[in-house]
Amino acid sequence: MDKAPSKSKKGAAVAGSKGQENGYIKDPTKLYSCEQGEDISFLELARAVDETETESKRLQNIQTLSNFLRVVIIKSPDSLTDVLYLCSDMISPNYEGDKLGVSDEILKECIVQFTGMKKPDIVKRLKDLGDLGAIAMEKKSTQKTLVKAKPLTCKNVLEGFRLLSTKSERNQKIGIIMNMMSSCTGVEVKFLFRRLQGKLRSHLGFKTLLSALAHASVINPPDGSVPIQFNLSEARNLVEHAWEMRGNLDMIVAALRKGGIRNLETECNFAVGLPIQAMLAKPCNSATQVLARMRTFGNRFTCEYKYDGLRAQFHFPLGSISNETSSSSSQSSSSQSSSQSSSSQSSSSSSQSSSSQSSSSLKTQRLCSKGKFIIDLPPIARRSKQTMQTCTLTSFTDA
Repeated sequence: MDKAPSKSKKGAAVAGSKGQENGYIKDPTKLYSCEQGEDISFLELARAVDETETESKRLQNIQTLSNFLRVVIIKSPDSLTDVLYLCSDMISPNYEGDKLGVSDEILKECIVQFTGMKKPDIVKRLKDLGDLGAIAMEKKSTQKTLVKAKPLTCKNVLEGFRLLSTKSERNQKIGIIMNMMSSCTGVEVKFLFRRLQGKLRSHLGFKTLLSALAHASVINPPDGSVPIQFNLSEARNLVEHAWEMRGNLDMIVAALRKGGIRNLETECNFAVGLPIQAMLAKPCNSATQVLARMRTFGNRFTCEYKYDGLRAQFHFPLGSISNETSSSSSQSSSSQSSSQSSSSQSSSSSSQSSSSQSSSSLKTQRLCSKGKFIIDLPPIARRSKQTMQTCTLTSFTDA
């Protein structure tokens, strides 16, 4: 699990105009070949990620990636979002549901068609190397071409990935991947294959990526402002909080470019229609341990039953629902809940007739008979007094 950088008495966790005491060099542009105003080369990103493969120290990997992100901010800020997506396992926000849909068999077929290597040989070599990306790099490095292909940019690759997500036919996917392979060098094709598999095989977790973005945004602010003295641990917390509230790298980068790290507090908060990242439970061994953990947040806290099943969020602006009715039966495995909008209750806002209750029951029965599910809804929880309310659907139980 990622941990915050430790703060020394001398303030080693503080970066600013002076601050290369954290291991960040003054001019990171000397490390990578990136032209001003041009899209970031996919080769340079592959080299940066490759550096982290053999380095196990998390803080060192944060510095490596952060230095590369600083180069992106300085040379090509428009490429920052593309780079972040390629360093993660996403091609768009998770709630949009875009998936690459590329299997290992498709990647093996790409190697067969591109290099002429036979599948049994690939399977045999895979037992030795354990990595299709390494096999592709090995074969690509021995190939010679008459015409040099146009270098890939991070923008090209992300566009290719998004195109892959829209295709369902196997041959179409193979064609798109092979088109990208033709423009790759050895280390690029290794990174390309690993990214398509969703296994970078480096020491770059998503929280490490967010930490690197936070550090880079403090040392070289994306909004072009002068770097200020800022605690790197606090900056990381701001970026992580923005991710938890929005779950959208495009919005986070836009906020950083608009007003720097501090702008995240106002630009990336609760918003109706954008799901909040799920807060996963941490198991405890005893009730005493639960009480000890929760006292960190004060003497009062709320407990809810933990249900097996799926989780969902329902968002609506405050004031759009004026009344909620629920019916529940004791010693039952489910409770039924229904809500009515204020527009539909102009004539009966204080009470409901038996006919409306039976209508609600019939709707629930129809839902159960069609969807084969009984829906269990807890009371609506108010997440923000000014912005929104969230109702969490905690479980689906087989009817």
